[in-house]
Amino acid sequence: EGMMENIADVYDQLFDGCGNATAAKIIRTLHVRVAFSRAITYRHQTEADVRKLVTNSKKLLRALKKRDADAAAEASLERVTISKNIAIKILDD
Repeated sequence: EGMMENIADVYDQLFDGCGNATAAKIIRTLHVRVAFSRAITYRHQTEADVRKLVTNSKKLLRALKKRDADAAAEASLERVTISKNIAIKILDD
């Protein structure tokens, strides 16, 4: 639960800092739907899944601190792939 709150805080900071209120509003609307999926997948994660997500979070934060858009995009896509794979495992079960 704490991890999900921390992730939500990071995304809120990103949305607030994007400089585009319209884009932030659209993204927040989508984020509500993503948060629902995240809540489901977090309950079924293995320790290996958590390690991958933590490593990915560190990678994303490093990229953001460096303002490296390409690395941030790569880390974001990697996170979506990790989450997708967790969701697929849940659905297969």
